[in-house]
Amino acid sequence: MWTQVRQLVRGLRPTHSSSVVAIFESADACNDDLGMVRKLQIRRSAYREEALIGTALAAAIDQIKPDVIHSHHVFCDVYLSWALSQVRIPAVRSVLGVTQTRWEDGGRHYRPDEWSNETAMRLMDAGRHFSLTMAVCHDVRRKLLGVGLADENLRVVYPGVSPAVAGDYVEDAVLRIGFLHRVEDVKGVDLIVPLLVLLRERGIEAEICFPRIGEKAEALVRQLGASGSAGFIRAFPPGSSVWEHAPKVQCLLLTSLSEGLPNVLLEAMTRKIPVVAWAVGGVPELITDGCNGVMASERTPIAFADAIQRLTNCSSEDRQRLISNAQRTVRSDFSEGAFLSMSSDVYSEAVGSVR
Repeated sequence: MWTQVRQLVRGLRPTHSSSVVAIFESADACNDDLGMVRKLQIRRSAYREEALIGTALAAAIDQIKPDVIHSHHVFCDVYLSWALSQVRIPAVRSVLGVTQTRWEDGGRHYRPDEWSNETAMRLMDAGRHFSLTMAVCHDVRRKLLGVGLADENLRVVYPGVSPAVAGDYVEDAVLRIGFLHRVEDVKGVDLIVPLLVLLRERGIEAEICFPRIGEKAEALVRQLGASGSAGFIRAFPPGSSVWEHAPKVQCLLLTSLSEGLPNVLLEAMTRKIPVVAWAVGGVPELITDGCNGVMASERTPIAFADAIQRLTNCSSEDRQRLISNAQRTVRSDFSEGAFLSMSSDVYSEAVGSVR
Protein backbone atom coordinates (compact mmCIF):
# COMPACT_ATOMS: atom_id res chain seq x y z
CA MET A 1 0.00 0.00 0.00
CA TRP A 2 2.80 2.47 0.79
CA THR A 3 4.18 1.85 -2.68
CA GLN A 4 0.83 3.15 -3.91
CA VAL A 5 1.11 6.19 -1.66
CA ARG A 6 4.52 7.02 -3.12
CA GLN A 7 3.17 6.63 -6.64
CA LEU A 8 0.21 8.85 -5.83
CA VAL A 9 2.40 11.55 -4.30
CA ARG A 10 4.63 11.51 -7.39
CA GLY A 11 1.48 12.24 -9.38
CA LEU A 12 1.25 15.64 -7.67
CA ARG A 13 3.38 17.92 -9.78
CA PRO A 14 3.32 21.70 -10.20
CA THR A 15 2.33 22.82 -13.68
CA HIS A 16 0.31 25.37 -15.68
CA SER A 17 0.84 29.02 -16.41
CA SER A 18 -1.01 31.53 -14.25
CA SER A 19 -1.47 29.41 -11.11
CA VAL A 20 0.57 26.71 -9.44
CA VAL A 21 -1.59 23.65 -9.99
CA ALA A 22 -0.96 20.15 -8.64
CA ILE A 23 -2.10 17.75 -11.35
CA PHE A 24 -3.26 14.44 -9.94
CA GLU A 25 -3.30 11.68 -12.55
CA SER A 26 -1.89 8.49 -11.09
CA ALA A 27 -4.11 6.11 -13.05
CA ASP A 28 -1.36 3.47 -13.14
CA ALA A 29 -1.43 3.28 -9.36
CA CYS A 30 -5.16 2.61 -9.24
CA ASN A 31 -6.19 0.77 -12.39
CA ASP A 32 -4.69 -2.50 -11.25
CA ASP A 33 -6.41 -2.46 -7.86
CA LEU A 34 -10.17 -2.34 -8.24
CA GLY A 35 -10.68 -4.18 -4.96
CA MET A 36 -10.87 -0.84 -3.17
CA VAL A 37 -13.50 0.36 -5.59
CA ARG A 38 -15.60 -2.77 -5.05
CA LYS A 39 -15.22 -2.38 -1.29
CA LEU A 40 -16.24 1.25 -1.58
CA GLN A 41 -19.53 0.31 -3.17
CA ILE A 42 -20.30 -2.67 -0.94
CA ARG A 43 -19.23 -1.21 2.41
CA ARG A 44 -19.21 2.53 1.90
CA SER A 45 -18.44 3.39 5.53
CA ALA A 46 -15.22 1.35 5.54
CA TYR A 47 -12.68 3.88 4.25
CA ARG A 48 -9.72 2.74 6.34
CA GLU A 49 -7.14 2.36 3.57
CA GLU A 50 -8.52 5.29 1.57
CA ALA A 51 -8.31 7.50 4.66
CA LEU A 52 -4.72 6.48 5.32
CA ILE A 53 -3.64 7.16 1.73
CA GLY A 54 -5.65 10.39 1.73
CA THR A 55 -3.90 11.57 4.88
CA ALA A 56 -0.51 10.94 3.26
CA LEU A 57 -1.66 12.87 0.20
CA ALA A 58 -2.87 15.74 2.38
CA ALA A 59 0.60 16.03 3.88
CA ALA A 60 2.16 16.04 0.41
CA ILE A 61 -0.29 18.67 -0.82
CA ASP A 62 0.43 20.81 2.23
CA GLN A 63 4.15 20.72 1.36
CA ILE A 64 3.54 21.78 -2.25
CA LYS A 65 0.91 24.37 -1.25
CA PRO A 66 -0.63 24.64 -4.73
CA ASP A 67 -3.33 27.19 -5.49
CA VAL A 68 -5.61 24.47 -6.80
CA ILE A 69 -5.65 20.67 -7.21
CA HIS A 70 -6.75 19.16 -10.52
CA SER A 71 -7.82 15.52 -10.62
CA HIS A 72 -7.92 13.69 -13.97
CA HIS A 73 -8.81 10.17 -13.01
CA VAL A 74 -12.03 8.72 -11.62
CA PHE A 75 -10.55 6.15 -9.26
CA CYS A 76 -7.99 8.60 -7.89
CA ASP A 77 -10.88 10.69 -6.60
CA VAL A 78 -11.51 8.04 -3.96
CA TYR A 79 -8.14 8.77 -2.39
CA LEU A 80 -8.00 12.46 -3.19
CA SER A 81 -11.37 13.17 -1.60
CA TRP A 82 -9.87 12.31 1.77
CA ALA A 83 -6.93 14.61 1.21
CA LEU A 84 -9.22 17.45 0.15
CA SER A 85 -11.38 17.02 3.24
CA GLN A 86 -8.30 17.80 5.35
CA VAL A 87 -6.76 20.73 3.47
CA ARG A 88 -8.45 23.98 2.51
CA ILE A 89 -7.45 23.93 -1.14
CA PRO A 90 -9.93 24.19 -4.03
CA ALA A 91 -10.09 21.22 -6.34
CA VAL A 92 -11.13 20.82 -9.96
CA ARG A 93 -12.08 17.50 -11.53
CA SER A 94 -11.92 16.64 -15.23
CA VAL A 95 -14.62 14.34 -16.59
CA LEU A 96 -13.71 13.18 -20.09
CA GLY A 97 -16.61 10.82 -20.65
CA VAL A 98 -19.43 9.30 -18.66
CA THR A 99 -20.07 5.98 -20.36
CA GLN A 100 -17.35 3.42 -19.78
CA THR A 101 -17.13 -0.24 -20.63
CA ARG A 102 -15.24 -3.30 -19.42
CA TRP A 103 -14.53 -1.89 -15.96
CA GLU A 104 -14.96 -4.70 -13.45
CA ASP A 105 -17.21 -4.22 -10.45
CA GLY A 106 -18.01 -7.12 -8.17
CA GLY A 107 -16.69 -9.65 -10.69
CA ARG A 108 -18.86 -8.58 -13.62
CA HIS A 109 -18.47 -6.42 -16.70
CA TYR A 110 -20.68 -3.50 -17.59
CA ARG A 111 -21.98 -3.20 -21.11
CA PRO A 112 -21.89 0.37 -22.45
CA ASP A 113 -25.65 0.75 -21.94
CA GLU A 114 -25.36 -0.45 -18.32
CA TRP A 115 -22.44 1.73 -17.24
CA SER A 116 -24.14 5.04 -16.65
CA ASN A 117 -22.66 8.21 -15.26
CA GLU A 118 -24.65 7.50 -12.11
CA THR A 119 -22.61 4.32 -11.65
CA ALA A 120 -19.37 6.23 -12.14
CA MET A 121 -20.40 8.92 -9.69
CA ARG A 122 -21.34 6.30 -7.10
CA LEU A 123 -17.93 4.68 -7.41
CA MET A 124 -16.19 8.03 -7.06
CA ASP A 125 -18.25 9.12 -4.04
CA ALA A 126 -16.10 12.21 -3.86
CA GLY A 127 -18.05 14.98 -5.59
CA ARG A 128 -18.65 17.06 -2.50
CA HIS A 129 -14.92 17.73 -2.12
CA PHE A 130 -14.48 19.26 -5.59
CA SER A 131 -15.01 22.96 -6.14
CA LEU A 132 -15.68 22.67 -9.88
CA THR A 133 -16.01 19.93 -12.47
CA MET A 134 -14.68 20.43 -16.01
CA ALA A 135 -16.69 18.45 -18.58
CA VAL A 136 -14.94 17.78 -21.88
CA CYS A 137 -18.05 18.65 -23.92
CA HIS A 138 -21.68 19.69 -23.53
CA ASP A 139 -22.87 16.11 -23.99
CA VAL A 140 -20.93 15.06 -20.87
CA ARG A 141 -22.16 18.15 -19.05
CA ARG A 142 -25.81 17.28 -19.77
CA LYS A 143 -25.31 13.75 -18.43
CA LEU A 144 -23.64 15.07 -15.29
CA LEU A 145 -26.55 17.43 -14.72
CA GLY A 146 -28.85 14.45 -15.19
CA VAL A 147 -27.39 12.67 -12.17
CA GLY A 148 -27.57 15.62 -9.83
CA LEU A 149 -24.38 17.67 -10.15
CA ALA A 150 -25.15 21.33 -9.57
CA ASP A 151 -25.30 23.51 -12.67
CA GLU A 152 -23.14 26.19 -11.03
CA ASN A 153 -20.34 23.66 -10.41
CA LEU A 154 -20.01 22.48 -14.03
CA ARG A 155 -17.84 24.04 -16.72
CA VAL A 156 -17.22 22.86 -20.29
CA VAL A 157 -13.58 23.05 -21.34
CA TYR A 158 -12.95 21.65 -24.80
CA PRO A 159 -9.65 19.82 -25.38
CA GLY A 160 -7.04 21.55 -27.50
CA VAL A 161 -4.27 20.42 -29.84
CA SER A 162 -1.15 22.06 -31.20
CA PRO A 163 -0.86 22.77 -34.92
CA ALA A 164 0.75 19.84 -36.74
CA VAL A 165 2.78 19.60 -39.90
CA ALA A 166 0.39 18.13 -42.45
CA GLY A 167 0.98 16.71 -45.87
CA ASP A 168 -1.38 17.09 -48.81
CA TYR A 169 -4.16 14.61 -49.45
CA VAL A 170 -2.98 11.97 -51.93
CA GLU A 171 -5.48 9.96 -53.94
CA ASP A 172 -4.69 6.31 -54.52
CA ALA A 173 -6.31 3.24 -56.04
CA VAL A 174 -6.65 1.80 -52.53
CA LEU A 175 -8.45 3.86 -49.89
CA ARG A 176 -6.44 3.74 -46.65
CA ILE A 177 -8.79 4.12 -43.69
CA GLY A 178 -7.18 4.98 -40.37
CA PHE A 179 -8.54 3.30 -37.25
CA LEU A 180 -6.14 5.23 -35.03
CA HIS A 181 -7.52 4.24 -31.65
CA ARG A 182 -6.96 1.54 -29.10
CA VAL A 183 -8.15 -1.69 -30.68
CA GLU A 184 -10.88 -2.44 -28.13
CA ASP A 185 -14.56 -3.33 -28.19
CA VAL A 186 -15.62 0.11 -26.95
CA LYS A 187 -13.88 1.69 -29.97
CA GLY A 188 -16.21 -0.16 -32.33
CA VAL A 189 -13.94 -2.79 -33.88
CA ASP A 190 -17.02 -4.94 -34.55
CA LEU A 191 -17.87 -2.81 -37.60
CA ILE A 192 -14.52 -3.09 -39.37
CA VAL A 193 -14.92 -6.44 -41.15
CA PRO A 194 -18.51 -5.93 -42.38
CA LEU A 195 -17.65 -2.38 -43.43
CA LEU A 196 -14.69 -3.51 -45.55
CA VAL A 197 -16.81 -6.24 -47.15
CA LEU A 198 -19.52 -3.71 -48.03
CA LEU A 199 -16.99 -1.30 -49.54
CA ARG A 200 -15.54 -4.09 -51.66
CA GLU A 201 -19.05 -4.98 -52.90
CA ARG A 202 -19.48 -1.34 -53.94
CA GLY A 203 -16.24 -1.37 -55.90
CA ILE A 204 -14.19 0.57 -53.34
CA GLU A 205 -10.85 -1.09 -52.62
CA ALA A 206 -9.93 -0.20 -49.05
CA GLU A 207 -7.60 -1.28 -46.29
CA ILE A 208 -7.84 -0.58 -42.60
CA CYS A 209 -4.77 0.87 -40.90
CA PHE A 210 -4.54 0.30 -37.17
CA PRO A 211 -1.95 -0.06 -34.42
CA ARG A 212 -1.19 -3.78 -34.15
CA ILE A 213 -0.68 -3.80 -30.42
CA GLY A 214 -2.37 -6.12 -27.93
CA GLU A 215 -4.65 -9.14 -28.05
CA LYS A 216 -7.62 -7.32 -29.61
CA ALA A 217 -5.47 -6.12 -32.49
CA GLU A 218 -4.16 -9.63 -33.12
CA ALA A 219 -7.70 -11.01 -32.96
CA LEU A 220 -8.72 -8.42 -35.56
CA VAL A 221 -5.88 -9.54 -37.82
CA ARG A 222 -7.14 -13.13 -37.59
CA GLN A 223 -10.74 -12.06 -38.18
CA LEU A 224 -9.82 -10.07 -41.27
CA GLY A 225 -7.86 -13.02 -42.56
CA ALA A 226 -10.71 -15.46 -41.96
CA SER A 227 -13.14 -13.15 -43.80
CA GLY A 228 -10.96 -13.08 -46.89
CA SER A 229 -9.97 -9.49 -46.16
CA ALA A 230 -6.37 -10.17 -45.20
CA GLY A 231 -5.13 -8.01 -48.04
CA PHE A 232 -6.70 -5.04 -46.36
CA ILE A 233 -4.51 -5.19 -43.25
CA ARG A 234 -1.85 -2.59 -42.59
CA ALA A 235 -0.59 -2.61 -39.01
CA PHE A 236 1.74 -0.07 -37.45
CA PRO A 237 4.91 -1.42 -35.79
CA PRO A 238 4.64 -1.82 -31.99
CA GLY A 239 6.07 1.14 -30.11
CA SER A 240 5.62 3.58 -32.98
CA SER A 241 3.32 6.57 -32.94
CA VAL A 242 0.26 6.21 -35.12
CA TRP A 243 0.84 9.74 -36.38
CA GLU A 244 4.18 8.68 -37.85
CA HIS A 245 2.07 6.70 -40.31
CA ALA A 246 -0.90 9.05 -40.53
CA PRO A 247 0.27 10.80 -43.73
CA LYS A 248 -0.41 7.49 -45.47
CA VAL A 249 -4.02 7.53 -44.24
CA GLN A 250 -6.70 9.11 -46.44
CA CYS A 251 -9.48 9.28 -43.86
CA LEU A 252 -9.98 8.66 -40.15
CA LEU A 253 -12.76 6.32 -39.01
CA LEU A 254 -14.52 6.67 -35.65
CA THR A 255 -17.10 3.96 -34.87
CA SER A 256 -16.88 4.07 -31.06
CA LEU A 257 -19.70 2.94 -28.80
CA SER A 258 -18.79 5.66 -26.31
CA GLU A 259 -16.82 8.91 -26.46
CA GLY A 260 -16.46 12.25 -24.78
CA LEU A 261 -14.87 14.57 -27.33
CA PRO A 262 -12.17 12.48 -29.05
CA ASN A 263 -8.73 14.06 -29.32
CA VAL A 264 -7.98 11.75 -32.25
CA LEU A 265 -10.50 13.66 -34.37
CA LEU A 266 -8.81 16.96 -33.55
CA GLU A 267 -5.40 15.47 -34.36
CA ALA A 268 -6.65 14.18 -37.71
CA MET A 269 -8.36 17.45 -38.62
CA THR A 270 -5.25 19.52 -37.95
CA ARG A 271 -3.27 17.07 -40.13
CA LYS A 272 -5.56 17.45 -43.17
CA ILE A 273 -7.05 13.98 -42.75
CA PRO A 274 -10.83 13.89 -43.45
CA VAL A 275 -12.85 12.28 -40.66
CA VAL A 276 -15.79 9.90 -40.93
CA ALA A 277 -17.66 9.54 -37.62
CA TRP A 278 -21.13 9.32 -36.15
CA ALA A 279 -23.11 11.19 -33.49
CA VAL A 280 -21.57 9.64 -30.38
CA GLY A 281 -20.84 11.70 -27.27
CA GLY A 282 -19.61 15.20 -28.10
CA VAL A 283 -18.73 14.47 -31.74
CA PRO A 284 -21.68 16.55 -33.08
CA GLU A 285 -20.22 19.55 -31.20
CA LEU A 286 -17.10 19.20 -33.35
CA ILE A 287 -18.19 17.79 -36.71
CA THR A 288 -20.83 19.29 -39.00
CA ASP A 289 -21.74 16.82 -41.72
CA GLY A 290 -20.53 17.89 -45.14
CA CYS A 291 -18.82 20.99 -43.75
CA ASN A 292 -15.73 19.86 -41.82
CA GLY A 293 -16.23 16.09 -41.87
CA VAL A 294 -18.61 13.32 -42.88
CA MET A 295 -21.13 11.88 -40.41
CA ALA A 296 -22.72 8.44 -40.71
CA SER A 297 -26.46 8.55 -40.04
CA GLU A 298 -26.20 5.72 -37.50
CA ARG A 299 -23.71 3.22 -36.14
CA THR A 300 -24.12 0.46 -38.74
CA PRO A 301 -21.83 -0.91 -41.47
CA ILE A 302 -24.22 0.34 -44.17
CA ALA A 303 -24.35 3.87 -42.76
CA PHE A 304 -20.56 4.06 -42.51
CA ALA A 305 -20.15 2.60 -46.01
CA ASP A 306 -22.53 5.31 -47.29
CA ALA A 307 -20.52 8.00 -45.51
CA ILE A 308 -17.19 6.76 -46.86
CA GLN A 309 -18.67 6.51 -50.35
CA ARG A 310 -19.80 10.14 -50.09
CA LEU A 311 -16.23 11.08 -49.22
CA THR A 312 -14.71 9.11 -52.10
CA ASN A 313 -17.22 10.63 -54.52
CA CYS A 314 -16.23 14.18 -53.51
CA SER A 315 -14.53 16.30 -56.11
CA SER A 316 -11.01 17.48 -55.31
CA GLU A 317 -12.40 20.96 -54.66
CA ASP A 318 -15.07 19.72 -52.24
CA ARG A 319 -12.57 17.53 -50.40
CA GLN A 320 -10.17 20.45 -50.03
CA ARG A 321 -13.00 22.61 -48.70
CA LEU A 322 -13.79 19.90 -46.14
CA ILE A 323 -10.15 19.76 -45.04
CA SER A 324 -9.77 23.55 -44.86
CA ASN A 325 -12.95 23.90 -42.79
CA ALA A 326 -11.73 21.20 -40.42
CA GLN A 327 -8.42 22.99 -39.84
CA ARG A 328 -10.27 26.26 -39.31
CA THR A 329 -12.54 24.62 -36.71
CA VAL A 330 -9.56 23.36 -34.72
CA ARG A 331 -7.73 26.69 -34.89
CA SER A 332 -10.73 28.71 -33.74
CA ASP A 333 -12.28 26.55 -31.01
CA PHE A 334 -9.98 23.63 -30.18
CA SER A 335 -6.48 25.05 -30.12
CA GLU A 336 -4.02 24.45 -27.31
CA GLY A 337 -4.15 28.16 -26.50
CA ALA A 338 -7.94 28.11 -26.15
CA PHE A 339 -7.74 25.08 -23.84
CA LEU A 340 -5.10 26.71 -21.60
CA SER A 341 -7.07 29.95 -21.45
CA MET A 342 -10.32 28.20 -20.48
CA SER A 343 -8.51 26.02 -17.95
CA SER A 344 -6.85 29.07 -16.35
CA ASP A 345 -10.26 30.71 -16.01
CA VAL A 346 -11.62 27.64 -14.22
CA TYR A 347 -8.63 27.47 -11.87
CA SER A 348 -8.91 31.17 -11.06
CA GLU A 349 -12.63 30.78 -10.39
CA ALA A 350 -11.99 27.81 -8.09
CA VAL A 351 -9.32 29.71 -6.14
CA GLY A 352 -11.54 32.81 -5.91
CA SER A 353 -14.44 30.79 -4.50
CA VAL A 354 -12.32 29.75 -1.50
CA ARG A 355 -10.41 32.94 -0.73
